[in-house]
Amino acid sequence: MLSNKTRIPHLLKTFDFHTLFIEELGWDNYTNVLEVNVGTLIFRLQAVAEKRGVVIFVCVSIDDGDIPLASIRQIIEQQVNLSVREHIIIYTNQIQTEQVWQWVKRASNNPAEYREHHYHVTQPGTALMQKLQTLTFDIDEEEHLTLIDVVSRLDTTFVAKVTKHFYQRFKLEHDVFLEFVTGLEHITEREWYTSLMLNRLMFIYFIQKRGFLDNDPNYLRTRLSIIQARQGPNRFLSFYRHFLLRLFHEGLGSSTRNTDLDDLLGHIPYINSGLFDRHELERENPQIDIPDQAFERVFDFFDTFDWILDNRPLHDDSEINPDVLGYVFEQYINKKQMGAYYTQEDITAYISKSTILPFLFDQVAQQHPDAFRADGPIWCMLQQDPDHYIYSEVRQGVDQALPSHIAVGIHDITKREGWNQPADPLFALPNETWREHLVRRTRCQELREHIATGAVTSFNDCVTHNLDIGRFTLDVIERCADSQVLLTLYRAIERITVLDPTCGSGAFLFAALKVLEPLYTACLRRMDMFISQNDIEKEVIDVFHTILTNIQQHPNRTYFILKSIVINNLFGVDIMREAVEICKLRLFLTLIAAVARYEDIEPLPDIDFNIRAGNALIGFASYDALQKAIQGDRQRKIDFDDQMRHFSEQATQTNAAFQNFRNMQITNSVNSSQLADAKRALQHQLELLSKELNGYLAASYGVVGDITLDQWRESHQPFHWFSAFYGALQSGGFDVIIGNPPYLSYSKVRSDYRIEGYQTERCGNLYAFVVERSLALLREGGRCGMILPIASVSTDGMGELQQLYDQPFQWHSHYAVRPGKLFAGVDMNLTISLFYKTFGSHQGRGYTTSYRRWSNRVQGDRASLFPTLTYVSNPQFANHTNHFPKIGSTTEIGILHRMLAHERKLCHYAMHRGVTLFYHSGGRYWRKALLSKLSSHYKPFIVAEHFAPIVLALLNSQLFYWYWICNSNCMDVVAREVYELPIFVLETADVKVFQDLIDQLFTAYTAHSSIRQRNGTRIQVSELNVDVQYAKPIIDEIDQALAHYYGFTSEEQDFILNYDIKYRSKISSGVAG
Repeated sequence: MLSNKTRIPHLLKTFDFHTLFIEELGWDNYTNVLEVNVGTLIFRLQAVAEKRGVVIFVCVSIDDGDIPLASIRQIIEQQVNLSVREHIIIYTNQIQTEQVWQWVKRASNNPAEYREHHYHVTQPGTALMQKLQTLTFDIDEEEHLTLIDVVSRLDTTFVAKVTKHFYQRFKLEHDVFLEFVTGLEHITEREWYTSLMLNRLMFIYFIQKRGFLDNDPNYLRTRLSIIQARQGPNRFLSFYRHFLLRLFHEGLGSSTRNTDLDDLLGHIPYINSGLFDRHELERENPQIDIPDQAFERVFDFFDTFDWILDNRPLHDDSEINPDVLGYVFEQYINKKQMGAYYTQEDITAYISKSTILPFLFDQVAQQHPDAFRADGPIWCMLQQDPDHYIYSEVRQGVDQALPSHIAVGIHDITKREGWNQPADPLFALPNETWREHLVRRTRCQELREHIATGAVTSFNDCVTHNLDIGRFTLDVIERCADSQVLLTLYRAIERITVLDPTCGSGAFLFAALKVLEPLYTACLRRMDMFISQNDIEKEVIDVFHTILTNIQQHPNRTYFILKSIVINNLFGVDIMREAVEICKLRLFLTLIAAVARYEDIEPLPDIDFNIRAGNALIGFASYDALQKAIQGDRQRKIDFDDQMRHFSEQATQTNAAFQNFRNMQITNSVNSSQLADAKRALQHQLELLSKELNGYLAASYGVVGDITLDQWRESHQPFHWFSAFYGALQSGGFDVIIGNPPYLSYSKVRSDYRIEGYQTERCGNLYAFVVERSLALLREGGRCGMILPIASVSTDGMGELQQLYDQPFQWHSHYAVRPGKLFAGVDMNLTISLFYKTFGSHQGRGYTTSYRRWSNRVQGDRASLFPTLTYVSNPQFANHTNHFPKIGSTTEIGILHRMLAHERKLCHYAMHRGVTLFYHSGGRYWRKALLSKLSSHYKPFIVAEHFAPIVLALLNSQLFYWYWICNSNCMDVVAREVYELPIFVLETADVKVFQDLIDQLFTAYTAHSSIRQRNGTRIQVSELNVDVQYAKPIIDEIDQALAHYYGFTSEEQDFILNYDIKYRSKISSGVAG
């Protein structure tokens, strides 16, 4: 039974599931209705088809119109499972624009795996249709078809993305292709050229599937066959030399062709882009050749996947799309060895919008302060509808009346027995307890009041309160009543410079693109409306007309917007040339994906001067840095003024050539030959300038001689920001700098290159150097956002880096590595740091969050991570060692304040002789201190015998666990957290009370201990392992005793007793950890 490929998309878009399954997929008629109760909500599921006991249900959303949250979908599915074991549930919204297809894989001894596919009617639905093909049953199959067969089909259909599989094959094929390349002497050159060739071929695979190459979706395969058919005795035509090089350089890379070339290549567009320029390896090694077998093998590999260009915000879950290439690149080059990792979209989106949007409106507010008055229209819009700008995850369930058994505990701490249990789905976010719901509920109510009373009056406030700044920005544009304000914003968008100094495959640059594109679009749409109203100044109308007329000259507005952003706004640098190539490739694919028709194709931009290869840490970052180097060169110091004037003139000329090259691409008013001439002139100018700058920089390193200079240049790969991005730096610096710098010890690269002049050199990690350089490259009033190891704000070893944080306005949010982690391959706790570089009245002011945990095993838990961030003002207690505690509530501020108020530290009781206690330096969820050393992970602390029970109580307490989390790297207990622990005056304590508690505690430890054998390659030892959670009732008593001496309030004490309990104690919580 062959499916009608044109009918299936129509049935999907019209939500006609009965016809889809019965007539197109060969399923059987089946009618049944199930009603499922979730709290007070009733869901109706209509069966539309069945096959051997597997039932297809359709669940239409309830009155609010939206598809139920993932947590509620799981409850619904569990209820359906009681009636029908094997099933698919298709959830739809009432206006019939969205679908969620849900299937659950159940296997013995394994948790249920929820697999879902999201579909929106604006999508082509290609991936969903591909999945449905596997659910098609022919009549010939009916006789022997069983339930097991159908379930097996479902398992095949609802599989995860093939990204990992593609990467594994890609790595293999890359290595095989490499062996075919001849004409390049060095392995590094062959590796580089192999990557370049595969990038070019992948780009072509994407566009040929769109029909852009001679209207042939198998263009490369077809042309390979044609070339091979022309071969004969004594006539061998290499596909690479006879066809591919001409396709690249004379076809896709040139706007002028002769008839013979058209016959060879067929009807293909002029792409430009720099990707198909004659590469430096090709220019310097004309003898390069690759046999046909290499391409046959690559095409066989590529043909096993579907290549789908898709840049919609609601993207199709395609087999291979441009996003996959970023993952493939990051995995292929094994950047973990270089301390770099692939950054997921929720991270890049959060950092990008939290930096780019505030910067843009800062620029507008400076020119139009009246529009941004506290009582002005912009902030009044926010006051009038607070919920519109509070994330739905924050609002989830807060307007429902609390169950009485939960509400009673709000004013009576003794009646909170159920607060650590999972909250009902109507109230809860995924994996949320009642205690967490009540915290979120209180925050939402306070936030609503805060906004409604006019307390939010800046974009800094929007970041601090974690509002939906993207939605707010678009509403500001769409409701803008002042044409001058709109024009100023549009100009700011045109000019903003966004840099990722260690860009990798471009994850952050793509996030910036996604932030800027809707702003461009909204501004143009608002200009259209202003012109139609015709009630503004003629001067502004003329400007709007000019802008819109220019865009109308291009066949595709979206393409023009994306191209403008890529050329004018995005800049990146990476030490790996392959990274740069992949980044550019992905940007090109994003652009070409916006084009639906062949006739609308415009030349892609050449961004070789936007996305650059080089070492971001080595090179002159500013005019001042160059000035110092020349002053330090004795031979050239005498000509100092002339030299500086020379470099300034050269840099100005280079920047002018760069601006000219960019403008030529925006206007499309020149042919490929003129563009190539302009590019060569710019390259020549940059090469001359870089050569001179390299000489001065090498001299400062003590390098002399041409041979030595060449070796130094090869190893250090200097990148001179001063010349490469002169325009941005001459304007004061980059406007926004974002990224994920490498987390790599300096000692691991010191043999390759050496840094000089960094304040943070003693920090000993590349990420510290990148942050220092980024803050130096950032303009006054600029914004910076980086994801960094949590040690950046939590350890003494990063002291020099933390000193750089003294000036800028800042926000720090903190993320655990267990049970969930922010991105794969990084087994460390992380901090996202946002900076606003200002030396005004807000100097050094900062905000912080608590240490956030979530579970990757619970669907939807990660999705609510960023929307529910809660910042509080960094208390900055003068007598506290750590200036960046991980605190997320006023309750925590109160606890730390009361601890510090006693003005005592545990170090005051440390002695050289006395009782030796041993605190555990490892462990993740509990803190232990004992009288014996169980392993090398236990460190000594000597105290007078009289105080030993009290100190043991302190170091085993949940209070110390909280304090350690707030102030450490959350992985190791080091001396600072122990010795600097704020304590009360121990002489005032009843030692007998604490001695009794410690005796009970150690008895409980013994009762719940076991021997753990560690058989590592270097460590083979037996050690006693204590399951501390079973001693929690006694530890609670210890914390209650400590609370009395610290003077904690009942709420503060309750917070400590239940801190992080969901993840720390499985026996105290029914929620997944």
